[in-house]
Amino acid sequence: MTEFSAQVYQNEFLADGATDVHAIVTVTCSGAGQAGQSGAGEAAEIVIVDTSGSMGLDGVHAAQRAAVAALDQVLDGTWFAVIAGNHLARLAYPDARGLCMARMGPASRVAARTAIGSFEPGGGTAMGTWLELATAVFAAVPSAAQRHAILLTDGLNQHETRTS
Repeated sequence: MTEFSAQVYQNEFLADGATDVHAIVTVTCSGAGQAGQSGAGEAAEIVIVDTSGSMGLDGVHAAQRAAVAALDQVLDGTWFAVIAGNHLARLAYPDARGLCMARMGPASRVAARTAIGSFEPGGGTAMGTWLELATAVFAAVPSAAQRHAILLTDGLNQHETRTS
């Protein structure tokens, strides 16, 4: 059985006039197994990285480190992709025309790390477009019955509007 636990660490005392509280949240999962090791069908993983201006250089660097750490956990042979998002969604890896995913392996892992290393902050934030792109990219591999995405962001979804 899969179990999750969370621990939160924060400074309980705010200085006079302070408006921000910063916390470190650690989420732990046990009993989940590994993607692609159980169940029917193939596994697919998409790492979505917020590259909007609100992230700033420090935020993007932190998200890059987290994205690389996430990719390091993807098993060889698993389908994967990397999406960079600001006010637009962009398939950063694989770098191909159209919607597609790549198989994880030593060469694709290095190429994905290189793509992630090129991310710079800029533009607005429209998370819905990133999730729509992820849905379309997953659909490019119909055999992937196990689908998982991780979204690395500061949580500020400021520039999204819907017309329908």
